[in-house]
Amino acid sequence: MKIGDKVRVKHHAAQEYGITDQTIGEVSRFDERLVYVTFLHMRDLCFFHTEDIVPVLPQQTQMAEELPQPAQSSRLNAGKIQSRELNPEFIMAMAEVLTKSRSKYAAFNWTLLTKLSTPYESLFRHLMAFQSGEDYDPDDGCHHMVKVAINAMFIHYHNVNNKEESDDRFFKKERK
Repeated sequence: MKIGDKVRVKHHAAQEYGITDQTIGEVSRFDERLVYVTFLHMRDLCFFHTEDIVPVLPQQTQMAEELPQPAQSSRLNAGKIQSRELNPEFIMAMAEVLTKSRSKYAAFNWTLLTKLSTPYESLFRHLMAFQSGEDYDPDDGCHHMVKVAINAMFIHYHNVNNKEESDDRFFKKERK
């Protein structure tokens, strides 16, 4: 194998990059364990284990070059976390609330053990202020709904990480 050789990738390895075992790429570099392959329709340099590479004969290359190439790379993202619907402005507003809270609390103070009722009460106060027509907290000018989200994050953190020690809900159903 040498740089510039045309290769295909075995089926199981090709799937990871959203290509088929019929897609032809070009060796960009290699070592004893890995082969780095460039595909015409992808911007990324893909790497594979040496044993997953199949050399392509010159007549196969000519036939493959006649096939239409996709306009953009395909990715196998089904079932993976999709974050594109998260509103960056809202995430930044959450960061702003945490930054402004440094005047009252130490960084990561919210991760210290607390009862769930503490962030719940704060969440509820901000929710009720918003429900009553007040959009922004007069204490620091941050939007009440962002503070609701911040407190929901705190509750989630303690419910997942400190469940036994922090769960002081009075009305709770026993899980089976």
